[in-house]
Order: sequence, then structure tokens, then C-alpha cells
Amino acid sequence: MSPSRRWFLAVVTLLLAATAAETGARIRREPAGGIPPVLSTTLPQVDPAYPTFVAASAAVSADGEVNTALFHPLVVEGLQEILARKPVEGCIQLGPFYWELINVPDRSTLRRAAKTSHLTIVGRVVDREYGFHFDEAGQLLEIEVEEVIRGEAPLDRYYYFHPVSEFEAGPHRICKSDFRYPQPPGLGDRVVLMVPRAVHDRREPFLDLETPEGVVVLAADGEVRLPDRFENEKVEDHASPSTAAAVLEAIRSESARPEVRQ
Repeated sequence: MSPSRRWFLAVVTLLLAATAAETGARIRREPAGGIPPVLSTTLPQVDPAYPTFVAASAAVSADGEVNTALFHPLVVEGLQEILARKPVEGCIQLGPFYWELINVPDRSTLRRAAKTSHLTIVGRVVDREYGFHFDEAGQLLEIEVEEVIRGEAPLDRYYYFHPVSEFEAGPHRICKSDFRYPQPPGLGDRVVLMVPRAVHDRREPFLDLETPEGVVVLAADGEVRLPDRFENEKVEDHASPSTAAAVLEAIRSESARPEVRQ
């Protein structure tokens, strides 16, 4: 074999190895197979014996029975109570859930939420699944990361739960609303996710936003959808920005300040 031929094969081998390594890293970083019907997490505040999210198809049978194997007994009771409610205009109407939260930082404005977040990412919505985050109805959204503004995000895709949706659960139709949250994004829309606490497991794909102030929707048509609290608050005579560019500029500016530890 001539020296030039050996040199050519060596270069090709190196390029193929580099491509394979990059592809392998990308595959390992992505959640496999899109949104699973049952999602367990490594969140420290969650009982590892039970999933964090269960799709409606797995949670409720065709005859309306709750799958008791997938939920804590107290959650089963809550879901059974929900499904026993009388529908209004053909739909079980559910409003906001209020969780008991401890030591959540000040998120009264967009800028304060950005300043106190440990992880802030911008991503595009690529998939959704309707179901239950414990006994709260809503939708799990899969986000493809486009920008990491603050913190470390080693995965290409993440999930977050948005408690506003309409969907079927067995024979029941559920209509879940929550005025505190922006209207959910559609597929192809972008979102800004702001996580208030340090992520203990960097390989965990589920992001716990904890409060409605953790998500801003940047719709494909240019509409900016803010949490209700941001819409009605001002700080230092500055109203919340109303364009995607202004939102991202404000978040990047605040995120450039020293990270606030909780």
C-alpha cells in the first residue's frame, strides 16, 4: 500500500471515529423514544416508588378505573375523587392546584425569576403527552434545547409539566385550567424554562419549575405569553417585556449577574 493510500485511510478512519463518538454522545444525552407513558425521576422530594408523571392512557382504564399500581394510595384517592366529579358541559372542570412550597426564591417579576434561577434554558416544543403529575391533570412537554442561558444542561432534551390542558382519560373528559400559567405552547413554539433550585442529578430530564413563574412561552407567531404574575407586576418602573427579543434580552441580562444560591 502506498504512503498516500495509507494516509487517506487513516484520515477517513479518524473522521468516522469522531462522527461515531459525536453521535454516540448525542444519543446518550437524549431521552430515549420521546415521552414515555410512565416517567420516573430522581427528584429528591419525590418518592422513588412512584412515577412523577403518568399518561392518561396508563393512568385510567377504558372503564374509568384508576391504575392503583402506579400511584401512591393518597394520590389514588385524589384521582378517584376527581373522576367522580359531575361533568360541566361534558367535561370535568379542574382549577389550580396549590402545592406547599418551602424556601422558593422571589419570582414576582420576570427579572427576579431570571436572577434567582439556577438553570435557565430556551427550547423548542417537540412533543406532548396528556396525563397526571401525581394527582394534578395537565400535559408533559418535551423540549429540545436551543440555548442554555444559565447553569449546565448536559441533555439535548428535557421534560416539564404544564398544568393546563383538555384530554380524555378513559371514559372521562378533563378540562384543567390555571390562570397563573401562560397558555400552553404548541408544537414548534419556544419556551424559556427557569428552574429555581439546583439540579441534584445533571442527567435527570424532568425539570421541576415548582411555580407558574418558571415558564414563558414564545409562540411561533411572535406572541409572548407570560405568567399572570409577570403581566401584573412592575419593578423599578419597568413593565415586563412584550416581545421575544426583549424577553430574552432581559433574562440574559439578569442571568449574567452572580447566581443566587438557595
